[in-house]
Amino acid sequence: NRNANPVSFVDNFYVNGEPIGNELIIEEGVSAIGDYAFVSIAGIQTVSFPESLKDIGDYAFVDCTSITDIYVPESVENIGLGAFSGCTSLRSITIPFTGPSYNNRYYTNLGYIFGTTFADSNSQYVPSSLEKVTLTRAIYVIGDSTFKGCSNLKEIVISDVEIISPSVFEGCSGLAHFVIPASVVLIDGDAFRNCSSITNFYYEGDEQSWTSVAVYDYTIENSSVWFYAEEEPPLNEDGTAYEGNYWRYVDGIATPWSK
Repeated sequence: NRNANPVSFVDNFYVNGEPIGNELIIEEGVSAIGDYAFVSIAGIQTVSFPESLKDIGDYAFVDCTSITDIYVPESVENIGLGAFSGCTSLRSITIPFTGPSYNNRYYTNLGYIFGTTFADSNSQYVPSSLEKVTLTRAIYVIGDSTFKGCSNLKEIVISDVEIISPSVFEGCSGLAHFVIPASVVLIDGDAFRNCSSITNFYYEGDEQSWTSVAVYDYTIENSSVWFYAEEEPPLNEDGTAYEGNYWRYVDGIATPWSK
């Protein structure tokens, strides 16, 4: 438990006699970080994980309140319950999957790594400071209610996925737009329910491919869908606007083509 761990509740953390400063670097070769490994370590703003890492234990970084950015490599296979619980300054996190593991079918909610197994409790456990979540691994389906109630998130980046389940983004009222991967074949009902700020959906495929996507979500049906075009799309007859809704990436940001 946390009280038995010697690396707990310290204001200045040293490795080999040297202070680690704002960044904790875990060296290559480390394959597992144990339960309660780093508790209430003040001053750490970023953590660098090695590609050799496979497991992050329960509450491994609990109450590390200064961490602002976390990047978990795709080599990680298991992330413990509450691994980043109490990281109240966290702004951005990149993870290979939600829940405890890639193949997990039961606890897929974002709040799992912040201390809850219940999607309805996401809003109580996910740090209010968190604005961006990136999922790096391709998956077949995003489970029901994965991001439900995460109203402070401004950006969610999803890798290849085929099915977006019901209520996945329900209540994510901070999202102004969302990029739909070209791999998507089904967007189920209420997937974006109460996403009151979304005005644009950016589809990574073309308009013809979009007609093959089964969409049962009311929010998408009543919003503008834009289609990806790397090259400048054709203009209308008088040359004042583009024929249709098109977008591209500008410095990594989804941006509509406009005249």
